[in-house]
Amino acid sequence: MLKWSSGSVMVSRCRVCGARGEMVLELSATHVTEPDTDVKFVRCPDCASLSNVDEIVDFEHIEDGSVDTFLRQYLESTAGLWEMFWPPASLRDRASKSFLDVGCGFGFTADAWRTVVNPEAYGCDPAPYASAGRRLLGPHIFQALLDDVEALHGRRFDVVYSSEVIEHVPDPAAFVRLLVSRLTDSGTLVLTTPAADFVQPQSDAATTEAALAAGYHAFLFSRTALEKLLRANGLQHVVVERHNERLIAWASDVEIDRVASDTLVPLYLRYIVEASKRAAGHPDASGSSLQSGLAYRAYKESLVRGHFNDLSTLRDAALTSLILGDDGRILDVGTIRERIAAVADGPRAFGCIARFHLPQVAFLNGLYAEQFERRQDRAIAWLELALESTEKLCKPSVLHGLEAAMFYWHALQRLLAYDLASGRFDSAARRLGVLIESLVQPSPLLGGAAADLAQMQTYFNEVVDAMTLRGQHLALRKLSTAMSGLSPQYVIGGQAVAFSLARRSTQLYLMLHAQRIARDAVGARQTFAGVVECSQTPGAERWSRHIASIARELLGTPLFGLPASFADLAATRYIHPVASD
Repeated sequence: MLKWSSGSVMVSRCRVCGARGEMVLELSATHVTEPDTDVKFVRCPDCASLSNVDEIVDFEHIEDGSVDTFLRQYLESTAGLWEMFWPPASLRDRASKSFLDVGCGFGFTADAWRTVVNPEAYGCDPAPYASAGRRLLGPHIFQALLDDVEALHGRRFDVVYSSEVIEHVPDPAAFVRLLVSRLTDSGTLVLTTPAADFVQPQSDAATTEAALAAGYHAFLFSRTALEKLLRANGLQHVVVERHNERLIAWASDVEIDRVASDTLVPLYLRYIVEASKRAAGHPDASGSSLQSGLAYRAYKESLVRGHFNDLSTLRDAALTSLILGDDGRILDVGTIRERIAAVADGPRAFGCIARFHLPQVAFLNGLYAEQFERRQDRAIAWLELALESTEKLCKPSVLHGLEAAMFYWHALQRLLAYDLASGRFDSAARRLGVLIESLVQPSPLLGGAAADLAQMQTYFNEVVDAMTLRGQHLALRKLSTAMSGLSPQYVIGGQAVAFSLARRSTQLYLMLHAQRIARDAVGARQTFAGVVECSQTPGAERWSRHIASIARELLGTPLFGLPASFADLAATRYIHPVASD
């Protein structure tokens, strides 16, 4: 969980620029593997970076006592192959460049470079999963610190890459000097690292927790601090960009020419396919995890990026062996839901019967059922599985399934729309309550994940506008009535009061729309007064104030237009005719 400071200060040292003195205590976050420990982060007044004021431990200890679970999770789900691949691959003349990945982890990026870019590519990392990478990918991956790799002594490279590593090192300036020393005269250094600029109260809580990785990240660079460090090492051309929670930097003594990342998708998919073929015949026991994880990523990237060639084949590959021990069979969604329902919470129990990417595949299959099968019933079943399996996997910590948690909210919103379309108002109210509750206090069910307030506002407004424009005042009344019976499940104390206010204001807002449609002016004025009263009550959160602000504009204001979104689904009886088996 994140606990934001009220502006208190403490004497500390910035691990990035070395400044000492009073610094603002920005927030504290629950330790990744020690749930009873909070880790404090201060923001430097000089460079705006964030520093962990407590001790850190090596990243490879994040799964002490469960190395197999950690490796399987990494191969099957958590390794962000695309996010690792595109920053260095975006260099326009990449095909002529040799490549070195320092802190390569398992070694995916070096392997991708060697496979589809340039055969002169190597990776090194002291962590144990680099050893697994060497077994599964090849001898170009070394489990060692760079200076200890005899085969690379004295060698310089056209591209030196280090992704999500610098935030772990005790001396970032010395680390950058080491990387620069391995560049050719015209070489390019590429770095990625979590962004201190992203860590703000309004940012997504789950992503913020992942960026902080409390207990494992020593610091988070600000954009200006990272640029300053790279220039201090004599690199004349420096570009630092923030992509959501990540900083990505390209630095060289020559001008840097890059291509758009979207143009790299075919190259990336080519690597996934070729690496999957290699993994299929690998005798190592981890080969099946590697093959299954690659199949999932090929399916995901093809579906979400609109590459529909052979999509059904990729889908079948992702579904094969989704449940362990079924000898490559593709099970129906009902059977999978039964298996997952019987599993205890947490990654170890989950991993005993299923692949760690099961929640994401379930969500993707929900989209597939909507778009290609035209089967509303199948879409709902798969999306329900996405929710249920994410809850099982992520209950101890959202870090066990960050991508699953991200998809969770999209699945929840789509199911809410289906409920509204089918008149299941009690179910719709429960889902809406989960979203509202997470805005009041991030859900511990997902280790601190929360619905994005702006997305929630937009979605809710579109749904209500769509129902209003179609004159569905009885549906609005039923939803309002169902909302009135909700009580918080995860929030306590004063936060429960805030949830009650948000829930009550939502109930009244729905009723207000119903009364406007029915031209009940007297009732609408009374309901409007209740909405405003809720928003002005001490403890009212942003959601209640948001409802009040738009309610003020409703009386006498016609609604025009409807955004192109799945609000249409919430306002019509069916998205497609429901086929039957």
